[in-house]
Amino acid sequence: MTIAEWISERERRVPDGFRLALRAGAPVSLATLVHAAEEALTASGDDDDRRAAYALLAADAYITYACLWAVLEGGDLGTLRDVGERVVRGWRAGNG
Repeated sequence: MTIAEWISERERRVPDGFRLALRAGAPVSLATLVHAAEEALTASGDDDDRRAAYALLAADAYITYACLWAVLEGGDLGTLRDVGERVVRGWRAGNG
């Protein structure tokens, strides 16, 4: 099952305009959801346009889906903890 297929099975539908920002062809797993978030964040760049905003929202959505995956599918919560720690380190580095 791909990320897109797994997301489409969720109760809440992804809006059509936002669906274009999702790159969800990889097989779904906690690791691929986290990787998709990292790719989306990298794609956002430093632009101030709508495309950058959608990329940031996609990154956030993938992390949210990674949390949901971990709860529903019994994923490794240590992976999410590692992601959280990387985010905090990145935030501190950016605001330091």
